[in-house]
Amino acid sequence: MAIISSEFFNDLSQWGLAVIEHWHGWVSGGILAFGLELGDRFWDWKPSKRTYFIILALGLFYSMFSAWRDEHQENKERQKKIDALSVPDFRTRIEWATFSSTNVNQSIQQSGAWLIAGITIENHGAPSAIRSHQAYLKLSSGETVAAVFSGPPSINTPSMNLNYSGGASTIILREDYLLLRENTPVATNSALPSWVALFFPNRKLEELDNSVLHVTITDYNNKETPAESPPLPCNCLGSH
Repeated sequence: MAIISSEFFNDLSQWGLAVIEHWHGWVSGGILAFGLELGDRFWDWKPSKRTYFIILALGLFYSMFSAWRDEHQENKERQKKIDALSVPDFRTRIEWATFSSTNVNQSIQQSGAWLIAGITIENHGAPSAIRSHQAYLKLSSGETVAAVFSGPPSINTPSMNLNYSGGASTIILREDYLLLRENTPVATNSALPSWVALFFPNRKLEELDNSVLHVTITDYNNKETPAESPPLPCNCLGSH
C-alpha cells in the first residue's frame, strides 16, 4: 500500500488554493456578471439550474486549467534559467574566407586548392568546448565539395602573412588555429576567434570561384551550429 507523504498534501493544498483563486476570479469576473445582468435587465432572462450548472462546470474547468497553466509557465521559465547555466549556446560566424594559391601545409603533396577562413565561435550559454567540426563548399553549379581540415602549421611557423589582391594583407597566428583550440573552454558570453586551412583535393581554384563555404561546429552537448559565407571569389594571391 502506498504511503502518502506530507509533501503530497502540501502540494495538493497549494494546487487547491490556486484553483480557488482562479475560481473566484471566474465567478466574480466582470464579464460573467455583466452578461447575467444584461440578460436579466433587457430580456428578463432568468438562468435555469442547468445553465447555472454549465456555468459552474465551465468555471471549474477554467480554474483547474489556469492553475495548471500557471505552474507550467513557471516551470518553463525555471527551465530556461537552468539551461542558461547548464547548456552551451554556440553561435558560429565566418568572419572572412579566401582562397590560397600556395600550399599551406607542406605535408600534403597532393594537387588541389586551399581555402583559409577566419571563424568565430560565440557562446551565449554554459561553458563548453568544440567537439567536432565539418566543412564543405557549395559551388555555383550546385555541386557540393567536401573539405579536408589541414593540420596546424609547423611549430616553426608561429605566424603567416596572408596576401590579397590589391596589396592588402593579414597576419594569422598559429596559436589561433581551430584544431589547436578544440579543447579550449569557451566561457559564457565570450567568443573564441580562430582560423582554419581547408584543402580540396584535385580541385583547381577557378572551379571554386564564387562558391559558398559551409561550416558546422559541434559542442560537447552534440549541438550543431552551422554558418555560411557569402559567395567567395578567387582573389587571393597567396600566403607565406
